Amino acid sequence: MSKWLLRGLVFAALMVIVRLLQGALINAWETKAGLISIVLVVLFAIAVFIWGLLDGQADARANADPDRRGDQADRGERFLARAGDPSSFDGRHGPQARQ
Repeated sequence: MSKWLLRGLVFAALMVIVRLLQGALINAWETKAGLISIVLVVLFAIAVFIWGLLDGQADARANADPDRRGDQADRGERFLARAGDPSSFDGRHGPQARQ
């Protein structure tokens, strides 16, 4: 089982638990439904961020060369950053290209 599949299954199960907890809390305190929902989503996002951070650091320690790491998410992030910046596709690169 790949790391991505395991991570997805764990987060899916965690989201089911969060939604069950959310339903129970909202049934108990109906007037605080918005606050309960926001707090639970923020806690879930923090858990996702921490897992990704720890996994990325462990991968970086195991593989010093960035091109040999098990997670190639950095390449995807660079592509998405360039996709959001149309000037990055004009063929010019580096700080001199922006002048």
